[in-house]
Amino acid sequence: MPMDGLHVITSFLLPSQTDLRVDRVVADEQRRTVTLKVTSTQVAPTCPRCAAASLRVHSTYTRTLADLPWADVGVRVRLHVRKCTCSSATCSRQIFCERLPQVARPWARRTARFAAQQQRIGVALGGAAGQRLAEDLDHAASRDTLLRLVRRTEMPDAPTPRILGVDDWARRKGQTYGTILIDIERGTII
Repeated sequence: MPMDGLHVITSFLLPSQTDLRVDRVVADEQRRTVTLKVTSTQVAPTCPRCAAASLRVHSTYTRTLADLPWADVGVRVRLHVRKCTCSSATCSRQIFCERLPQVARPWARRTARFAAQQQRIGVALGGAAGQRLAEDLDHAASRDTLLRLVRRTEMPDAPTPRILGVDDWARRKGQTYGTILIDIERGTII
């Protein structure tokens, strides 16, 4: 397959088509993995603290991220990003790393879309059962990792109840007491 065709195919499979460029694709048949060597193409990265754009590159480094498998083949993304010097004199952060929030969270070891899929597995099945399913789907993750991703899930804000029910109860007579607040209209515990 010509290199142009390969770039077209991999651009569809990348986490973000706009900010990334595929430099090289390496397949390892023994480990059944594909490694994408990718470079960020952001014009001017912005400082995460003051949001000032910077063109002054301090250094570069490579992040290795796990991504969604392609047809039972594990995918690793070796992301080459820049460390820049903040151009704002008033900013307390002198050096910052280029961030790609649509690709991965800062310090993450998996892409955002891979983490989202593992999070859905964790929400649906929990720890041990989720771990077994994730392993079958080539999403190897421990049950603790799945539960950590579930805890990170943002819950929607509950509407303010109009009618509130209060129930006081005792676990042991004269020892331990508790109170439960219930939204009467929705029948949910607050």
